[in-house]
Amino acid sequence: MNFGQRMFVAMASAAVLTLTLGACTLFDSTSSNAGVSQLDPVQQRAFSDTANAVRLIGGVESVSSSATTGDVWGDEISLDVTVSPVVSDASVRVIAATLRNSFDRNELATVPIILTLRTDGARNGTFEQRNFDLSDDAVASNFSYWRAVQEAIGAELRMELSLSPQGDDRYMRSLSSPPEVAANDTMDRFVENFDGLAAVPDVNVDKSYTIWAVNGFQSTHTLPPADVVTLIDDIRTIIPLNGNSAEGLLSAAGGESLEGVVVYWAPPDGVLPATEVSINRAQFREPDWRAAIDVAIRASAESDVSVQYIAGNSQFRLLTSACEGNVATTSDDEKFFEAVRDAGAPLSPDAAPGLCLPKF
Repeated sequence: MNFGQRMFVAMASAAVLTLTLGACTLFDSTSSNAGVSQLDPVQQRAFSDTANAVRLIGGVESVSSSATTGDVWGDEISLDVTVSPVVSDASVRVIAATLRNSFDRNELATVPIILTLRTDGARNGTFEQRNFDLSDDAVASNFSYWRAVQEAIGAELRMELSLSPQGDDRYMRSLSSPPEVAANDTMDRFVENFDGLAAVPDVNVDKSYTIWAVNGFQSTHTLPPADVVTLIDDIRTIIPLNGNSAEGLLSAAGGESLEGVVVYWAPPDGVLPATEVSINRAQFREPDWRAAIDVAIRASAESDVSVQYIAGNSQFRLLTSACEGNVATTSDDEKFFEAVRDAGAPLSPDAAPGLCLPKF
């Protein structure tokens, strides 16, 4: 599993159970909050004061709380804020400043809190902030980018801002299809409107570790070139993409067999292929073998692509371009490469069986 896959597994979060924020008590004994710790009275008051302050900010339409429990982030308290579709950047900056100042207080410094912003009329798209060390401008500009890419793609998206996985001054940012939305629908919009999406300015791209994850596709740092999106669109006519990327990667982490294709892309580093096509099947089946060959034939028209067909305990792999690292090759890789070549694939002279690995 490459860096992008590992990072996205660490970021995927569980579903949210919405609760009502009361004047004095966030949770009561009848709430279904398994694993969510009760706040003490001082913490409850501090959180309530914060919520009341956010309610008074221009453009804020409602404020409530929810409890999240999950294996990735653990137990969290979410401040759920619905804002007007025309909320100003200035108001978003005030929200960011209010929360940073409040969550830095001793009463709430140890409470795991997440801000969840929604715009009125858009139920599924969410802007989620776990990193409250970000500047007001960084939060506001990311919020503006989130709104702009949703408009460009014509679909609701989920953006998450969290701490840097490297412990540096950058931060983690992910954009994905909301769990409530059919992932195929988001991918349809992603493909149809990609040119408009790619044209949206992103002032934070070099300040963050960014991951895009949409229905069987994941890119790190930036959006991929248009020819990669065309490749994804062609591949999904041969083998279905692997549902929601978040769910698929969590299944992989849990040891479950995946069914379908996941395509990964990262900016070329001069060593490893920029694009990885991973076909996952629970067991070897002859129709899947033929489909995997068809996918490899299509991928062989592109440079810098790694194709992997995983069928149970067997792996069949090939490279469409020369590997600048070390190539690991098995007899199954050679069998797959020969089948793809014999099927008429436009393989380049540098194409080879196997998997490209970095030199150590």
